[in-house]
Amino acid sequence: MSDKDGASLWESVVANAARPPFHRDLPAGPSPDAPDLAPDPRNLFSLPYMACVEALADRLFLEKVVTLDDGSMRQLRAADARIDRYVLFRATWTPAFGERLHLALRDFNAACIEREGSHFANLSASTQDALLAALEKGDFSQSEWSVLHSQRDAFRTIYDAVCEGLFGEPGYGGNHGGIGWYYSNFKPIGT
Repeated sequence: MSDKDGASLWESVVANAARPPFHRDLPAGPSPDAPDLAPDPRNLFSLPYMACVEALADRLFLEKVVTLDDGSMRQLRAADARIDRYVLFRATWTPAFGERLHLALRDFNAACIEREGSHFANLSASTQDALLAALEKGDFSQSEWSVLHSQRDAFRTIYDAVCEGLFGEPGYGGNHGGIGWYYSNFKPIGT
């Protein structure tokens, strides 16, 4: 299977993935509270939330080197799959999903600021990994996580959203160009 330029689907996917990713820079340290979702679920897509989604994707699914059909190697990043677009689509389509994800991201970022003094997206990779491990295990202290829902539920909500955006059907906004499928070594029929 090839595109209009004669390149294989695999080559097209990897060429798009090789483009420099767009990264959102946040100011260091605490910043104003993220917007509330109650009036409009699309507020989930403010700068702090989208930077957090990208950083979470890259920590939950580390960069991976893949081999192209021509034998050359390329590096793929989970954030290049445009998971934030999937999350926007899904939150607009299913407001309950958007609200759950909003609360999980808001509370997780608040715990990151409490423990480390900065948003998750601004922290080093090793610190991000430690914070994700703490969230998954429910290890944030009561002073760091003072909300009513479980830390493990927040982790599961975040993880599920990233997985859906990385491996789902590209028509829903994520998995741009099928990057997630190639990331997982799944090749659609006909390639």
